[in-house]
Amino acid sequence: MSKNREISASAISDWCSQLPLSDLAGSAKALYLTLQDSHQATLTYQERFEVLSVLRPTLKYISQALQKIYEGQEILTEKHRPIADLVNALHFEMINGYKLVIDQASEQLFCNQQIFIASFQSALSYCTKIIFFSYEQHRAAPQGIWLELHTLYVLAKEKKISKKSLQKYLNWQCRFQTLADIYKHCLLFAVSNPNHLRSKQIVQLLYSLEYWVSFLDLKNFENCETCSFVVDPLLDTPPRDVSLFDKLPAHCYFMDLTQVNNRITMLLSLHTNNNYEKIAKLFSTSELALPIPYLQTLTQTFKNSRKRISDRLQTSGEIGVCLGISTCHWFLSQTLENPITPVSNENETQIIDIDALPQGGHAVHANKYIRHTCLLVNQSENGFCLNWTADVPAQLQTGEIIGIEIIKEDQSKQWAIGTIRWLKNESSFSTLVGIELLSKEAVAVKSQLSDAASAYLVPTLLLPEQSQKHLPLRLITPPLPFKTGNELEIEYDNHTYAAVLQKSYSASASYQEFGLHFTYEPFEFPHQHNAIVPKTANPGSHKITD
Repeated sequence: MSKNREISASAISDWCSQLPLSDLAGSAKALYLTLQDSHQATLTYQERFEVLSVLRPTLKYISQALQKIYEGQEILTEKHRPIADLVNALHFEMINGYKLVIDQASEQLFCNQQIFIASFQSALSYCTKIIFFSYEQHRAAPQGIWLELHTLYVLAKEKKISKKSLQKYLNWQCRFQTLADIYKHCLLFAVSNPNHLRSKQIVQLLYSLEYWVSFLDLKNFENCETCSFVVDPLLDTPPRDVSLFDKLPAHCYFMDLTQVNNRITMLLSLHTNNNYEKIAKLFSTSELALPIPYLQTLTQTFKNSRKRISDRLQTSGEIGVCLGISTCHWFLSQTLENPITPVSNENETQIIDIDALPQGGHAVHANKYIRHTCLLVNQSENGFCLNWTADVPAQLQTGEIIGIEIIKEDQSKQWAIGTIRWLKNESSFSTLVGIELLSKEAVAVKSQLSDAASAYLVPTLLLPEQSQKHLPLRLITPPLPFKTGNELEIEYDNHTYAAVLQKSYSASASYQEFGLHFTYEPFEFPHQHNAIVPKTANPGSHKITD
C-alpha cells in the first residue's frame, strides 16, 4: 500500500476528480493501483463498500474508453490484446473488493442486508462482464473467472439470498430480478454458441437472453432427466453437454432448456408463417434481430441429446483458403482478368466487386485476391477446423464465405465453398476457425436482376445439386439486393441464362444462399467425378499422411 495514503470515500472522491482521464493509460494504471491499495486498507465492510461505490463510475468510464480502441474488431491484434487484458484486470480487482466486503459482512452477527446483497450483485455482474467480453473477442475466458462466478452463486444460495428481489436492496436500476437471474443469464449465454456470432450480434444475444432467463430452470441431480447441460460449480469451466458425461455428478446443477427452446421454436414458426403482427407483440426487438439460421441451430443445440452427424478426423498439414464471394469467384474462374473493370461501352453491363466495398469500417482493395495458408486441425464430412496463424484480416469473421483449396485423387486442385461458423482466438498468432462445408465444388458465375435499372453483373457462386442432402442447385449471392422470387440473368461461359431465386437455405451479414430454378434453358453443371479429400488425408484408410 502506498505510504501516507488515505483510503476513504471522501479522499477517493477527491482523487477521482483530479484524475487526468485524457491520459487513459496513466489513469488506468493509477486506478488499478488504487484498487489494490483499498484492498489492503483497514476498513469496515461499510467503508469498503462506499470506496468501491465511488470508484465504479471512474472504472466504467476508463473501461469503455479503452474498449473503444479495439471496437468493431472480431479478432484482437497483438497490439490490442494487452488493452483488453487491462480492462479485465480492472474488473477482477473490483470483484476482489466486493468479495472482501462479503467476507467481512459474513463475520458480523447482524450485517446491513442492503450492502451484503448489493456486493453479491456487483461481484456477479463484474464476473459476467469479463466472460461476455471474452466471447465478444472470440477468446477463452481468463483463468479462474468461471470458478469465481460459480462460487459466488453457491455462497448466495447458502446465505438464502439468491432469489431475493434485487429491487428492494439496490440503490440503482438492475436488469435482473434476482442474483439467480444474473447467474442463469451467464450460463445461458455460454451455451448459446456466441462464437457463432459477430460482435454486434453477440450484444443482441445478451439482450435477448434477458427475456429467456425466466424460462431457464436449474435443477438438481434427482430431476435432471430433461436437462441438456451440466454446471459443475467446483470447476473453472462453463456448462458442458450432458452427453460428454459417462456418469452425471450429483453435486452439479442441470440446465433444463425446454421452455427456452419452446420460445425459440414459436418465434421460428411465426417467421415461417409471416405472422409479423403477432411477432411484434410477443417478442423483443433484440430477439427479432438474431439471424434465423442461428436460431435454427440454437434449437438443435438446446435439445436433450446432441450427437455429431459425422466424426471428426484428426489431420495435419497446410491448406489454402480465400475469403469473400468475389475472391472465391476470382480463384474459381481461374482468370487474371480483374472482375471489377467496367466495359468501355457505357451502355453495356459492368461488373461490380462486392468485396471491394467498405464493410464494417474496413475497405478491401479490389485488386488484391489473396490466398491464405492455414493449418489443418481436424475435418469431418461436413466441414473443417483450421488454425489461422498469420495476421487476421478484417474479413475473417463468422458468416463469411470461405473457399477451401483441396486436392482431388488425380492431384489436381479444386476450390470447395464453405462458411465460417465460429471463431476462437487462442493467442496472438493462433485463431481456430470452424468451417461448415456448403459444397465440395462450385462454379463462378455473374448475376444481375432482370429488372435492374442500372445493369451491373455481380460475382456469385453456383453450387451443384446435392441429392443425398435434398439440396437443389443453389446460388451464393451478396446480402443485397437479392431476395426470394427475384428473376435473374446469369452469365457463364459467354452465355446468359434466365433464372429465378427460390427458397433461402442460409444467410448471414455477408451472403445469402438461394435455391435456383433456370427458367428456360437448363444449366449443365460441370461434374467432377474424382473424390475430394484434403491433401494430408488418405481417403482409403483415413490415416494421416505426411
